[in-house]
Amino acid sequence: MLQVVDLASYPEGYACNTVDVGSYTWNNLDDNDCAARVCISEDACRMRAQLWHNVGLNDFEGDMCNRDIAEEEMEPHCSEGKEWKRHPKDCVAQEVPGGCMFCKGIAMGVTTMWCLDRQGAVCEEVFESTARQAFCNVEFECSATVSLSASVVIFICSLLALFLR
Repeated sequence: MLQVVDLASYPEGYACNTVDVGSYTWNNLDDNDCAARVCISEDACRMRAQLWHNVGLNDFEGDMCNRDIAEEEMEPHCSEGKEWKRHPKDCVAQEVPGGCMFCKGIAMGVTTMWCLDRQGAVCEEVFESTARQAFCNVEFECSATVSLSASVVIFICSLLALFLR
């Protein structure tokens, strides 16, 4: 049995909550071999479950895990833990608690695209973060937050007054 707890993530903010403990089985072919397959027992954190379930370590070539991850057990997230292959607007338009953001970057000559959970973070704060600059160095998309300032309200009222004279 293997229990997994996220203590931190890089970039920051993408670890599962530290109270969420994932339980997995560690299946070896034999005791003399380091090759193993990790299979989910229970994990409320969907992103971690997608990452760890069915992982073969050290070239493990045995059977896949006996069961799949139950979708109904987990909250919706922006992606399934896989690289995003659709349009960035499809990513940010998803109705996921906390919102979604699209990230495209190049590292060591490899271009990757991801649809990540914003976890309630404000788009401007994420855009200005060091993690965004490092990982989303080609493109960053985030849904606009709707907020009206007093100056916008006054401007709209002024326009209405002008046209309704």
